[in-house]
Amino acid sequence: MKIPVLVVGGAGYIGSHCAKALADAGYHPVCFDNLTAGHREFVKWGPLIEGDIFDSALIRKTIQEYQIAAVLHLAGYSKVGGSVTDPVRCYSANVGGTLSLLEAMRDAHCSRLIFSSSGAVYGHAAPGLIPEQTVCSPVNPYGASKWMIERILLDFRTAHQLNTINF
Repeated sequence: MKIPVLVVGGAGYIGSHCAKALADAGYHPVCFDNLTAGHREFVKWGPLIEGDIFDSALIRKTIQEYQIAAVLHLAGYSKVGGSVTDPVRCYSANVGGTLSLLEAMRDAHCSRLIFSSSGAVYGHAAPGLIPEQTVCSPVNPYGASKWMIERILLDFRTAHQLNTINF
């Protein structure tokens, strides 16, 4: 039996490539997407659950129904310029959406999460490779929202034994 992985944001460009890589590696990708920025035709390697990240009940049901072993979180608002002109939209989608996802994972007893963060958490870092020990200093709401999520994940690791990887 293939291990099921929930790909939140799985109908997007990066999400669809991740779903393909998961399928090629022998996993069963289950894509969860509201299709705001994703495309139904990008989902080719497993089922598509059409839903919003704010629908904790549907995420919890999906995790339970497919016996999800881990979640790959790629969903969110990713327009850096738009985050500056409309920070509420950015923070709501990224931070609020992640909290909703984490609530569903906690309630469904799913404790493995891979989170797609961003180099934007480092702000104006020097060119080239950025060591993980570099101090976070985001310069826009997009980077700040990703940094906040990283901090939230630390708290969930402690409170709910959540196993996370940030990339």
